[in-house]
Amino acid sequence: IKDSFALRESAKFDVNGRELRIEKLKTKIELRQPLRFQGIAKQVTISKHAGKYFASILTETEDYNPHDVDRQQSVGVDFGIKALAVLSTGKVFSTNQKLKASLRQLAKLQRNLAKKVKGSNRRAKAKLKIQKLHFRIARQRQALLHEVSDDLTKTFDVIAVEDLNVKGMVKNRNLSRAISDAGFGYLRQMIEYKAQLRNCVVVVANRFFPSSKTCSCCGKIKAEL
Repeated sequence: IKDSFALRESAKFDVNGRELRIEKLKTKIELRQPLRFQGIAKQVTISKHAGKYFASILTETEDYNPHDVDRQQSVGVDFGIKALAVLSTGKVFSTNQKLKASLRQLAKLQRNLAKKVKGSNRRAKAKLKIQKLHFRIARQRQALLHEVSDDLTKTFDVIAVEDLNVKGMVKNRNLSRAISDAGFGYLRQMIEYKAQLRNCVVVVANRFFPSSKTCSCCGKIKAEL
């Protein structure tokens, strides 16, 4: 269950460091971290999800002007299941092992929920546990995708990624769960929006381009390979 409300008038709230003031509340709310952007707070949305509270603050800032230095010229990225991303530099981003453990725990909790009597307190508690674990799994997925996209856009001027047919890939019953967990489509979105912020260029390689058959020196294509 997710509930939320928004305050769209700056007089009704303000943020000072890690403290959030909301009108009619006698005490201030301590935030886990300060605002990431400097500017004028225009709106705050308070939401509750899986028993936890969150504050999303819309901030008006100056135009973002990054000053990244000493970035490498270009990199190619190969997405996969065993390793989420392998770079042409040789660097490997492994899949999240904690996420795999959480997914196994989720399956166990769902089997346990099926045994509970509908409408009982035990069933309600079991559903809350599953909601919290779903939320944790989503955060674990996002954390790894943010790590990969952040590293790429900070380190390289040009990033070449492959145009994967994710919709077609998930139709494979043996691979659908692993592909969904990897989040290839979401990862590409992250890379593209962060590249725009940091003045990088994202090149999307055609999925039918014969990269493995093409000689890196002369460009000749070995069709029978």
